[in-house]
Amino acid sequence: MEHRAISDELRAARHMFLCIGSMLGDGNANRFSNFIEAAYITPVNKAQST
Repeated sequence: MEHRAISDELRAARHMFLCIGSMLGDGNANRFSNFIEAAYITPVNKAQST
């Protein structure tokens, strides 16, 4: 249950980032999503694996 809530949160966040990215333009969208993934998604995955 908790895991599903986290994945729903990530899906919503990713959707929001894609919307922001499309407003910024493709080149910036890639950099922005890579930054978000490094800053947010990677620590979350590390926290889940322990």
